Amino acid sequence: MEERKTAGYTIVELLVAMSLLVIAFALVTVLYVRASRIRRIITSGSEVQQVLNQMVSTIAYRDRNNVVKSLINATNLYGWSGQRFEQYLVFGNTLEDKRQYYWIAPGESEPSASGAETTLWYGEASSGPPSSWLCLDPNRHMTILPGSRFEFYDGNNTRLTTADKVEQETPIRVVIRLVGKSNDPSMKNRQPVSQTSSVRLRNRASF
Repeated sequence: MEERKTAGYTIVELLVAMSLLVIAFALVTVLYVRASRIRRIITSGSEVQQVLNQMVSTIAYRDRNNVVKSLINATNLYGWSGQRFEQYLVFGNTLEDKRQYYWIAPGESEPSASGAETTLWYGEASSGPPSSWLCLDPNRHMTILPGSRFEFYDGNNTRLTTADKVEQETPIRVVIRLVGKSNDPSMKNRQPVSQTSSVRLRNRASF
């Protein structure tokens, strides 16, 4: 009896099939990398926005476990000798003997003149600058950029431009402007995120 021979794949057909598989895997890899990058961009932007929202909310309206005091309880604003105006916010309440400090400054475990990424610090003291500080972005998701500041306005909606005017002319409104950018190296070319809020001090006449 004549034996039947089963036809197999030729080398050319195998090479073509392997080439198609390689192309398919390459396309899947490109799509995965692109999707991962988009997800990272969205996540990083969301983290920066969340940190900025939390910072502004804490400064303006919400005490944090009675450890970080908000501006909503302030009755007086103060200058801070030797520090760059509008990079700090110092306030207090006439019923308390402490002053609260918010400071936009670089630093690792505490504020410094230079070095690490700029962030937002909080401290309080009865007299003089605080001896200890709390970083309001402990995980360092972002860096606060130039353009971030505290603006002070009087009853005529005139912006006060020196620390002396803040203490002498009774500002009734503070505008908080924070601009931040993710510390993720892959996000260095992304646009910064900003957050602004306006707060009127308690026990001050309306403007």
